[in-house]
Order: sequence, then structure tokens, then C-alpha cells
Amino acid sequence: ETNQDLNSDQINDFYDVELLDADAPTTVANFLQYTTDGTYNGVIVHRSPPSFVIQGGGFAVNNGTVSSVVKRAPINNEFDSANRNVRGTLSMAQLGGQPNSGTSEWFVNVIDNSTNLDAAQHTVFGEVIGNGMQVVDAINQLSIFDLSEALNQSALGETPLAVSPLTALTGSVSITNNSSVITGNGTLFTSEVQVGDALQIGGATVFVTSIASDTLLGVDIEAAGTRSSLAATLFTAPTDDDFVVFSNIGEILDNV
Repeated sequence: ETNQDLNSDQINDFYDVELLDADAPTTVANFLQYTTDGTYNGVIVHRSPPSFVIQGGGFAVNNGTVSSVVKRAPINNEFDSANRNVRGTLSMAQLGGQPNSGTSEWFVNVIDNSTNLDAAQHTVFGEVIGNGMQVVDAINQLSIFDLSEALNQSALGETPLAVSPLTALTGSVSITNNSSVITGNGTLFTSEVQVGDALQIGGATVFVTSIASDTLLGVDIEAAGTRSSLAATLFTAPTDDDFVVFSNIGEILDNV
């Protein structure tokens, strides 16, 4: 078995993981290869549904740009019913209904998820040790944001951030069915918004294409209904420091 030192910049702490190389040798070797070849440099926790898991290994951030890591071929599933997906375990992520689809992504179980994740045969290949779950819990308690449309990454629907990327605009707005024009009431579009900005209105993300006045602007999508007195928020792309970034994932002990 080996220990891993996972160091998160945003939480400014680390947690150690004991890897189960005797029970899941292929999965552990796969994880260590991604570790040693530099794939995990700058990797982020890109998914953190509350009281469920924190998930990483799939995306990295560099100068504000979030991109997918380069993945090797999928590995064979090594699920062992003796190693259940209980709180504190490190497990492989996979495509739904495809046990042999695991590549670079992994997650830590924040609660006992054995009922549903064991049935899906997610391979447990490690366990957080010591006081490490305090760090995991701190990550899982950060506010999460849907960055999927704004950053054009469909997997970033529940991403934890230290700082909100949303700023409320002055006034309220109205949308009209089949129209791409946003009408403001008490708004200050000319001073608060620029062409190309992403706005969240009524649960949808739209991009500004034109600004006619303080109370009138155009967006790239036609509304699917008519609604008034909606709040509008401006999306500002997060900086690297806003994400939970693993500055180092490295082997610290060869044999236990």
C-alpha cells in the first residue's frame, strides 16, 4: 500500500490517502501513472455535489482556462464487494452503466454511498487517512456553481468555488417569448455590461450580442417564454485561485 499527499491550494491544506494496491493493483497503477507523468498538475475539484462526493482528475486550470486533461485508455474494473463506497474512500469515476470506462477521474465519498455506487461497481482503490476528511468536508462545504455553459464544459455543473462568479445587475429584466431582446427596468446596461459578457437570467445563461441603451440589450438566445421582474446576474470567469486546485498529488511513501 502507498500513501498519497494531495495538496489543495484553495483550502491551503492537504489530505493523505492510503492506496489499496493489493486489492486494486491496476487501478492504483493507473492513478500513480497519471500522478507521475504530470497529468494531475493543476487539476481541480470540478464536481462537488453537497453531502455526496468531491470529484477530480478530469480538468485542470491554467491562467483562467479550464481544459480537459489528456486521458489514457480505460482500465478494467476491479470492483471488490469487500471494499465498499463508504465515507472517506477513494473511488474511480466512470461513465454511467460502463464499469470498464474508468480513466483519469476519481472521487472521495463524503458520505456512505455504498447502496448506489457499489451497485454501479465503482472501484474503491484508496482511503483517506488521519484527519484528512476535515479537508474533504471543507471542500464539499464550499458553494457550488454551474459553469457548464459559461465555460463550455458540460461537466462543470456543480463546481466548488471560493468566490462567487456572479454579480447582481441593477434593476430587473423582462424576456419575451421567441425574442432575443432583454428589456430592463431600472437597469444600467451601458455601464454594467459589455458585448460578449455572459448573463444568467431566469435559470439560463445567455451571451450579450448588443447593447442599445441602459434598458435594452440583445442576447444570443431567444427566450422560451415571457417573464418579467427577473433578476439578472453578470458572470465573471473565475481565476485560478477561485478553484480548488491540487498543487501537488504525489507519492510520499512506497511501502507501509
